[in-house]
Amino acid sequence: MRFFNIFRRKSQKSVRSLRIDGVSTKMTPHPDDAELAAQALLEHMSAPKGRGKKPAGKQPKEGSAAYYKQLRGKISEAHAAEARDAQRYLAYTEEELKENPGLEQLMEIEKGLYTIQDTIKREKGDLESRWQHCLAQVIVLQTKDIPDTIDDIS
Repeated sequence: MRFFNIFRRKSQKSVRSLRIDGVSTKMTPHPDDAELAAQALLEHMSAPKGRGKKPAGKQPKEGSAAYYKQLRGKISEAHAAEARDAQRYLAYTEEELKENPGLEQLMEIEKGLYTIQDTIKREKGDLESRWQHCLAQVIVLQTKDIPDTIDDIS
C-alpha cells in the first residue's frame, strides 16, 4: 500500500492574488514607479542568497555559433517583453473602452494601438483578434463622437 502512495501527487495549493481590502487599482498602459519598485523587490527577494551576480566572463567571438545562440536568446527575450507590454496595453484599452472615454482619450488609445501593431502581427492568435476588436471599437466610438463636435462648432 505504501508503494502506491509514492506515485500520488501532493495536493497543489491554490494560487490567490494578493489584494488589500478596501483598495482598488486602475490598470495603466505602462508600469508606474510603484509597480517597478515592487517588481525589483520581488526579484531581489527571490534571488539566491549569498551569491552575487555571475561574472560576465568571456563573450563569445562574433560570428561563432555561441555568439548567434546568445543573440537569439536576447532577441527572444525582447520579443517576449514586447508581447507582455502589448498584452498589458490591450487589457488597459479594454478596461478604458468600458467606461465610455472622450474623443481625446479615444485618439490616444488609437495611437497606442497602432504603436503595438508590429508586435501584434508577429504574435498573432488571440492577441491579434483582441487588438482588431479594440481598434474597431475605438473607430466606431470616434465616429459617434465626431458629429457631436461638428454641431458644437457651428
